[in-house]
Amino acid sequence: MRRAAVTVALLALFLPLAACGIDTEKSNRVGSHIRPIVNAIPGPGESLGTYCTAYNPDPELHNHTIAELVAAHTPFILLFGTPSHCTQCQNQIDTVRGYRKQYHNAFEVIHIDQYKNSEVYTALRVKGDPWTFLIDANGVIEAIYPGVTTWDNLDGAIKKMLAVQRTPDAPSAPPGASPVPPPAKAALSTAAAPAPAKAHS
Repeated sequence: MRRAAVTVALLALFLPLAACGIDTEKSNRVGSHIRPIVNAIPGPGESLGTYCTAYNPDPELHNHTIAELVAAHTPFILLFGTPSHCTQCQNQIDTVRGYRKQYHNAFEVIHIDQYKNSEVYTALRVKGDPWTFLIDANGVIEAIYPGVTTWDNLDGAIKKMLAVQRTPDAPSAPPGASPVPPPAKAALSTAAAPAPAKAHS
């Protein structure tokens, strides 16, 4: 009986971790272009609670779409996290906000909440949270971090992201991908996804 209890406890601990992962398909790897997704953001007069489950959501993290920042060649951090069920997610949001303040808003931040923008998780084949993507001025994924990051490793990656200059021939979106404005209340639109690859947890 005791052994069975221990087994159940271990399963409860590790099964959620096994569910967290990201497909390492070509469009989702470090060095590839981020897909120009039109994620849902608040319209005039809309409540942030419609787009974020944080107790006190930050409007600055819900101002832009991925497609908009890619087209503008603006470096940004794409943060996947669902604060209402994940303390680590809120901690990571706070960490990234602190970095943005430290770097005097030299980059933008887009927060994607799984309960409110689950289509983005599906489109980028993200499972679980938190996940942190760093995207440079050319729309290229510079780094991907699972879980909560430390100050040192994220700081170095941000410096590298900001050091990248837009190349003269840099595309505004990955080849063959055309962002389309979403219909009313739609969460996103994106180019057709390639066949999924094996996910790593």
